[in-house]
Amino acid sequence: FPISDGRGRVIAFGGRILGDGQPKYLNSPETPLFHKGRNLYNFAMAREASRDLGTVIVAEGYTDVIALAQAGLPNAVAPLGTAVTEEQIGLLWRVADEPVLCFDGDTAGERAALRAAERALPLLKPGKTLRFMGLPAGEDPDSLVHSRGADGFRNIMGSTRQIADVICPTECSASPHGTPECRAAHQRRTNGRIAVLAENGVKDHYHQGFRLRLRDLFALLRGGPG
Repeated sequence: FPISDGRGRVIAFGGRILGDGQPKYLNSPETPLFHKGRNLYNFAMAREASRDLGTVIVAEGYTDVIALAQAGLPNAVAPLGTAVTEEQIGLLWRVADEPVLCFDGDTAGERAALRAAERALPLLKPGKTLRFMGLPAGEDPDSLVHSRGADGFRNIMGSTRQIADVICPTECSASPHGTPECRAAHQRRTNGRIAVLAENGVKDHYHQGFRLRLRDLFALLRGGPG
């Protein structure tokens, strides 16, 4: 798979194993021109397409990007065999205010979504965020567009989650909340996540949003209204 820079010039190559084995993906060695954490597969072509389509899709692998393009969704990119980095998030925001991250519908995909959300939190600013598309269990973008087509993919993409939806379920499952002490510990962990936000306006809105989520969660656990 040829890997290009933002101007479409080939700077490296990537390979994917056929069958089982590790590593699943293998790229050219890093050079002064190529750093896998600072580039995205298909970025140059996806940037052009995203201007018409209004967003950019982030899939996990090169074959996902190719399958989406073949199905009529040319605005897809992929990280180069690693978790999404801060530099890649910056690239995505040059293209779209709310890139859609689409990970496989399994436990590994959920972990990847959480890692991306955690990396994005300190970088959030007014108008710049991430959205997360949840795939059915066992599906990836490649299999989904082959079974349901581009329209089926777009239908699922219409119900994306925001960063708070990715972060909060993790916090909610971290411990029981039956006692005031447990609830206080849960609230402290949630506030710790919000503390990394650098932009004060965004941080204020996250505080308000998580306060309402915690109120509703604790009311549900008590069996009463908020």
